[in-house]
Amino acid sequence: MVIELMLMKFPRDRRDKLIVAGLFFLVLVLGYWRMVPEVCGTYHDDGIYVITAKALAQGQGYRLTYLPHAPIQTKYPILYPVILAVFWKLWPTFPDNLLLMKCFSLLCGAATVGLAYLYVVRFGYFSRSIAGVAGLICATSPTFLYFSTQTLSEIPFALLVILALWVFEAQMEEPTYRRTGQFFLGVLLALPFLCRTIGVTLVLPALFLQYYRGRTLRWMVLGMAAIMLPWVIWMAAGLGSWNRDPVLGYYTDYVSWWATMDVALAFRIIWQNLINILISSATVSLEGFTALFQSFNDSAQLFLTIFMGSIPLITLITSLRTWRLLPFFMMAYFCLILLWPWYPIRFLVPILPFLLGYFFQGLSNFVSRWKFKKSYLLAVGLSFLVAVNVTWLYQHGQAARKFCFPTVGLPKTPAFWVSYKNVFQWLKTHSQPEDVIATMEDPMVFLYTGRRAIRPFKITPGLLGYGDDLEGYGSAEDLFKILQAYKVRYLVKFPILAFDQDLINDVIAEVQKKYPGSLKQVYLDQDERFEIYALPRQN
Repeated sequence: MVIELMLMKFPRDRRDKLIVAGLFFLVLVLGYWRMVPEVCGTYHDDGIYVITAKALAQGQGYRLTYLPHAPIQTKYPILYPVILAVFWKLWPTFPDNLLLMKCFSLLCGAATVGLAYLYVVRFGYFSRSIAGVAGLICATSPTFLYFSTQTLSEIPFALLVILALWVFEAQMEEPTYRRTGQFFLGVLLALPFLCRTIGVTLVLPALFLQYYRGRTLRWMVLGMAAIMLPWVIWMAAGLGSWNRDPVLGYYTDYVSWWATMDVALAFRIIWQNLINILISSATVSLEGFTALFQSFNDSAQLFLTIFMGSIPLITLITSLRTWRLLPFFMMAYFCLILLWPWYPIRFLVPILPFLLGYFFQGLSNFVSRWKFKKSYLLAVGLSFLVAVNVTWLYQHGQAARKFCFPTVGLPKTPAFWVSYKNVFQWLKTHSQPEDVIATMEDPMVFLYTGRRAIRPFKITPGLLGYGDDLEGYGSAEDLFKILQAYKVRYLVKFPILAFDQDLINDVIAEVQKKYPGSLKQVYLDQDERFEIYALPRQN
């Protein structure tokens, strides 16, 4: 039924096929050039996905085997790790098998850009020209290509969303529908949730619009429940773990993060996320262009990015009057991002093709008021946007190749992968298999050394970037107690890109001050950001 609906509604125009083929191969070529196949764990979550995939492939269950006691994974939905587990079975040699896993992500990225174009053209959301421009900018986006070359769930999630949107829209055009078709439509609409929890923002608008159009919900709900309920029940096993143990709870319990926030902090998160969504909508959508703003003063840079970021959101809001699934899904998606205690930039990547479509649609609506020939201006503008994107992408790719280390941005002081490998080799030589390592790069340490690892800080996501950052990492007393409780043998410092390195160093320095002799430096790399401290062995 699903395949039948997609084939029935598939565009027949030869131009569309050529454009899709061009976008698909553009993503493949640029993404493969951007890829660093042998490195995993730089984003933290990418390492967790691979570790849980390995556990599934080896019959250990859906567990975080790199943590002490190997708790069950109740935080990240299981669908993407199951797919990676198949690849691990096919090629069980790490890190060689990362190439297969990352190529799967890249194929998903290429399919996402191509199918997004076909979807918005087929169902009349945007014109061919706007859809093509949006696809071209997305295909050359350094951030989109970064996520398309990592073992992260954002891009497979994006592909699942497009497939679900397509089939829902197609069945809405049919005068009659079968129960089995509605059931499998419910399954398809729920699959994004089984890939990323934020997929619930597709389920709720679909149910609302199905009801609004006067269609029966029963069989669709049954299909959704068949997919969602088992995971919801499994996820409930992790509830409250953050309150019992903030270290393990950080990996297994989403809900308690919100439960610990007071009203003032919740409003601060919503307000800052609103500003960050506006800024990130511009910086992710037109990454190369907004990079040019760095030469402006802070006020001008902020104004321009917020102005550009507001264009797709305003266009999206005005499109709600069409009472169709795409704008309702995206609005629900944005509303949930407002409440999420993390910076929103990574959440915009899966919807980037649509976000760009709404941006260029809004820009087209504005430019259409000008009474002169606009084709030349638009051609020049598009060429410029693609040129700066490709230039920015080239800088990212060159940095990744030089340092053998993939990063979502361009850090001011990058680190060489060889420094990480030196640390891994030292740990394998000087530690026992049962030793526990404390580090912010815990999945990476486990993958490349086989040693169990934890993040030893009492991390409170709602405070990082929104409240008191220092409190977000806990106190020196918290760190010392965690090191003792988990019988940590070594504390390893790496350069931290997504967190505040100085604040983390301050907490560690405070431990050394308050608890003399608790941390003894035993390794210092040429890059002095790589350090290892030994703790006394505990019985």
